[in-house]
Amino acid sequence: MIAEKTYEARIRIKNWLDHLDHREDHECDDTCDGDDAISYLESNLLPTIEYTLRRSSSPWLSSHKMTWCDLLVCCLFNPIIYHCPRLFDRYPNVFLHNKRIAQMDEFAGFLYNVRERRYSL
Repeated sequence: MIAEKTYEARIRIKNWLDHLDHREDHECDDTCDGDDAISYLESNLLPTIEYTLRRSSSPWLSSHKMTWCDLLVCCLFNPIIYHCPRLFDRYPNVFLHNKRIAQMDEFAGFLYNVRERRYSL
């Protein structure tokens, strides 16, 4: 369920993500509206992932170790966290999940290093 919702969100907000990353070949249109993209994420995906991580006995979404689902979620949220970190103030577990993956040596140069934020859970 999380993988499907993440993929659907990625497709839906792709143009806004390209806009955030300042892609040269990006053409702005009505789908670049950050308010619509953020509203979509906050109503459909972020609460689900936050709830799943909060309930989990491990730091991962669907297993006791990192899976492709964790990486998929990280790849969606990583540029958003980098450019709009305050969006995740209400989703500390999503932020920390992304940070955990972004700091792995295997992903150096592939993911943005997540800026330091303090959360007490």
